[in-house]
Amino acid sequence: MRTKTDIEALAAGIQAGRFSKLEEVDVSRNDLSNSLHLVHLIPGLKELDVSGKDISNSLHLLTEHVQASLCRLNVQKCSLTGSDVSALAAALTAGRLPCLQEINLGRNNLRNSLHLFTEHVQTSLCRLYVRECSLTGSDVSALAAALTEGRLPCLQWINMCDNALDDDAVQPLCEALLQYEGPDQTAQSIYIDGTVHLHVWLFGNNVSAQFREQWKEKLKHKQNVKVSW
Repeated sequence: MRTKTDIEALAAGIQAGRFSKLEEVDVSRNDLSNSLHLVHLIPGLKELDVSGKDISNSLHLLTEHVQASLCRLNVQKCSLTGSDVSALAAALTAGRLPCLQEINLGRNNLRNSLHLFTEHVQTSLCRLYVRECSLTGSDVSALAAALTEGRLPCLQWINMCDNALDDDAVQPLCEALLQYEGPDQTAQSIYIDGTVHLHVWLFGNNVSAQFREQWKEKLKHKQNVKVSW
C-alpha cells in the first residue's frame, strides 16, 4: 500500500503530464478519493485497478472523465452503491467507454441493484465479474433479460459465484441461456474447443443437485453456452 505522500506525488505527476504513455495503472488498496478525476490526463490508459478501497458514491468521478481507451476496470471490494452502478451504466450508454471489455464488480454489495447496470446499457463488454455481491433473484432476472433482449451481445464470461443463489433465483438465467444464440462472433473472443462460448460460473451458490442435473441435461446441446456449477 502506498502512503498518502506517494499518492499525492502520483497525482502531481499525472497532472504534469509525466505519465502520458502509461497503459496500466494499479493503485489498489490506496486512498484515491481526491484523484479519481485525474484519469482523463492519461490518454492511452487501458487497464485500471482501484480495487480494495472505499470509493462509495464516487465512481462518477472516474466514469465522467475516464479515457475512451480503457479496456479493463477493476473496482472489486470498493463499497460501491447503487449510484455507482448507475454511473457506470450511464458512462457505457453514453459511449464514454467504447473499448471496455472487462469489469470486475466483485465483493461489492449489489443486492437488488444490478438492474441499474443492465436495464439501459448496450455494450461490447465481454467479461463481467459479480462474484460475492449478495445478488438476489431480481438481479439474476435483470441479467437474464439483458441477455435475452440483446443488450450484452458480446458477453462471453460471467462470474456469479458465491452469491447464495437458490434454484428459483437461478431459473431465469438458465431459461435465458436455453434461448441464447451466443456471443457476437466479431468480438474479441474466448474460444473453447474452437467455438465462441458464453461461460457462466455459478460455484458457491445454493443450487440443489437435482436442479443442477436437470439444467445440465437441458443445456448439453447448447454448443455456445457453458455453465460451471
